[in-house]
Amino acid sequence: MKVYHCLIVALLSLWSVSAGAQALSVEIDNAPAYNKQEQTLRVLYDDGTPAADVWLHARYYPRTTVQRGELICKTNAEGTCTWTPQYAGLVRIRVDDHEPALRKSGVLTDREREKIPLHTQTFSIWFDGAPASGIVMFIIAATTLLSALIWSMTELLWRAPRREALAALNEPPDA
Repeated sequence: MKVYHCLIVALLSLWSVSAGAQALSVEIDNAPAYNKQEQTLRVLYDDGTPAADVWLHARYYPRTTVQRGELICKTNAEGTCTWTPQYAGLVRIRVDDHEPALRKSGVLTDREREKIPLHTQTFSIWFDGAPASGIVMFIIAATTLLSALIWSMTELLWRAPRREALAALNEPPDA
């Protein structure tokens, strides 16, 4: 009987703790977001009320060796702030109730990373135009593939039958 009482008390306490915490969400007002263009971020609770005075931190290219970070801002009374993304790609927005400690690269310190944030959410930041390096790489790849295709078709359809015909002419006639 005591085991059941302990289990019920544990479940009720867990339920009361989880019921007291409201979930947050981060929205970009003028989505989709482009790099080098000012974006308006809005932090809201589940019931739609704005989350005022929370700190936002961006981590570009999360979980990679080239990740970069920056402190975005502290939200105002309406739960909004403006931000200009510096890089295109994946960015993870972290919401904290305090100003996070950062390294020189803008990434959170190890001690700060151990703290549990109020909320994290990942967004995709688009390029504001076609990247020149991507177009150049596409042209090089297409040229390489097409030249290999032309060479193999020429070899298959023109040179190989010609070699076979010349080899048949050079063979001695059957006796």
